[in-house]
Amino acid sequence: LVNEPDLVHSTFGSLRPNKSKACDNDWMTPLAFAVACDQAEIAKLLLNHDSSVIGVAELRRSIHALAREHAGPEVQQLLGMKR
Repeated sequence: LVNEPDLVHSTFGSLRPNKSKACDNDWMTPLAFAVACDQAEIAKLLLNHDSSVIGVAELRRSIHALAREHAGPEVQQLLGMKR
């Protein structure tokens, strides 16, 4: 993140060298993946590096929707969600 700070905004699919080997998570940004996996420390790190909770146009669901479904209270609080 220090050398390439814009990577926090990239989807996994945009970084994949072989586009023919796509996977289900290609639409996710690193923050979306951290939220979906309920990884508070990773989410905090990404948010501290200006990762956007809005996401990108390719997102199938919002970060907040992912958090409501998959993340616990710690991640939801990091995202500024009220319980």
